[in-house]
Amino acid sequence: MNKKINYLILIFLLFFAKLHAQTQKDTLIENGKVFLVHKVIKGETLYGLSKTYNITIEDIIKHNPHTENGIKIDEEIKIYIKDATTSTIKQPKKEEKDKTIVSEQIHIVEAGETLYGIARKYKVSVNQLFEWNPDVSENLSIGQEILIYGKNATIPKESTQSIQEIKKGIKKSSYKVYALIPLYLNNIHRIDTSKFKSLSDYDAIKSFHFIQFYEGLLIAAEDASKKEIPIKLHVEDINEQNIHAFKEMIQQNKFADADLIIGPFFGDLFSIICDYAKDKDIIVVNPFSVSFDDCNAAMYKVSTSYQNQAKQAGNYITQLHDKAQIILVNNQSTNDISITSAYKTGLLQSISDKKQISIKEINYQKEGIGGIQNALNPDCENYIFAFFPGEINITNFIQRMYGLKRENITLFAPSSWIEYDNIETEYFMALKTHYIDPFFVDYADVDVNEFTHKFRDKFDTEPTIEKFAFQGYDITYYFLNALMEYGCNFGTEANQMQLPLLSTQFFFEQNPKGFFENTFVHIYKLEDYHFIDAIKDLENIEKEQTTPTISPQ
Repeated sequence: MNKKINYLILIFLLFFAKLHAQTQKDTLIENGKVFLVHKVIKGETLYGLSKTYNITIEDIIKHNPHTENGIKIDEEIKIYIKDATTSTIKQPKKEEKDKTIVSEQIHIVEAGETLYGIARKYKVSVNQLFEWNPDVSENLSIGQEILIYGKNATIPKESTQSIQEIKKGIKKSSYKVYALIPLYLNNIHRIDTSKFKSLSDYDAIKSFHFIQFYEGLLIAAEDASKKEIPIKLHVEDINEQNIHAFKEMIQQNKFADADLIIGPFFGDLFSIICDYAKDKDIIVVNPFSVSFDDCNAAMYKVSTSYQNQAKQAGNYITQLHDKAQIILVNNQSTNDISITSAYKTGLLQSISDKKQISIKEINYQKEGIGGIQNALNPDCENYIFAFFPGEINITNFIQRMYGLKRENITLFAPSSWIEYDNIETEYFMALKTHYIDPFFVDYADVDVNEFTHKFRDKFDTEPTIEKFAFQGYDITYYFLNALMEYGCNFGTEANQMQLPLLSTQFFFEQNPKGFFENTFVHIYKLEDYHFIDAIKDLENIEKEQTTPTISPQ
């Protein structure tokens, strides 16, 4: 076992040694000009570089303003070579600049299909389907025609222009991407594997928290490279322990030539990169923060907000019932109240007036299980949404809910509750527990199995969603392909990509604040000791119910 853990650490250290020792020169095409990227080594000066490349010091400073006061070791200097040819960079035609690009198609409703299922298929929202098809109701009929609009159809032109006016539509011969991952390299020397008795022992070591994200990223970069469009991918160790070093990187324009930045992973650090990226016109990807929305740069927020999660849950419930009751339970902490408010807003937006679906709120700290019991409607299904954290609180809550012995209860719980092993699985199954999460892995999927085998072969360990292996792959693979397909500062047109992602899908909509938010979530349930995609299960059931039976003559 120690040998296996030591092997993981060895791979970890060797990679970063190789990364920091990189000295090769890369070609960069930027704003119609071709540069050679020179990485400064010890002893080099501006004068020496000017002689090496036969250019003036003034030319170097012109294209690298941060070098005016000298250069530093490992700093990247752009050396101007020539203007790019017109075939290298595709400039949008002037007459097409103000043209709205909208594609449309007709979907013919088949047996068992629902509006929610159709929306997921085309990566649009149910509300958009209603907007495009005013005569359509939730009761679809076989053969009915549904109008579907394609890219940019719902994005107001004026809201996207400010973010994408500089480089939208411009493709380059290569791209530069930074992944700012909290790897805690400074802690590596403190790891004493002689005390490890199992692989679970390294969970307490911060350096291993996101190691699988990084490993998934490596595989994604390898798969994306098959398109033969060069992408220079740089990994930086950015975490809450080295904020000062991160700020120094910002001041030194470390990321000035980035086309895309994935991370940082924490809100305080991400706000720093937002301010920087806006001025530099760089796309930034927020991998995991659900609540963070204070960013005026071209941010792509991967994890769906609580309000959008609630919308999807509301759509799911309305597909199942004409009458139901929703009970929002919180423990009165500031976070609980905030999430409850967001969920209530999202649910109200998704529930049709034609449905008899009511929403109640319960202060669990004050009213306890009795409050929930009194709020239950005996004449319909009751959907209980609980948000509070804490293993002791959750264990107590689940036991009391199970003790009610009511068959008309469905529990919606955070996916983090799955991690609590001391709660009987039978309790969760009896409560028909559903989970909402942007990420969910179906281990029967062919692509998932292929990735799992590749991951095992490369890193001698099992990839898990809890360790972010699948998220690292999906996020990296999606955004690298978006760069290669649409160029710098792509917009919602990236939604049209059909990629073999492993744990999620991406459908980005532009928030009124200007950034892009993913609106896709998985709803999955625990049934017969297995996690099942609840949406697919619902579609399969409805298809079976509506498929006509043909009797033999």
